Amino acid sequence: MLISRISTCAVFDPEAVKTLVAAFDDACAALNVTDRADPRAMTVAKKIIEHARRGERDPIRLREAALTELQRDAPSLARERDPRHGAADVRRMPTHRSAL
Repeated sequence: MLISRISTCAVFDPEAVKTLVAAFDDACAALNVTDRADPRAMTVAKKIIEHARRGERDPIRLREAALTELQRDAPSLARERDPRHGAADVRRMPTHRSAL
């Protein structure tokens, strides 16, 4: 799992890891990223871990922070590609994760 591999330098308890994974999965879904080798997946994982290291544990805030920073820092990576509709905005992401 990508988020687990990246977080090896940080120590998170099992509940925190579940939260990080939930935020990561939601952010990837919002970006329409299914391939974990996609550069967006790596960037999202790193940003979620950065915020978790600062103490954030809410999966929605982690997801939104990662997506907001991705949009700001790398707007070309933050856009979904849909050949029928052009680039979509990341603001179409879901607001609730029922699996938590």
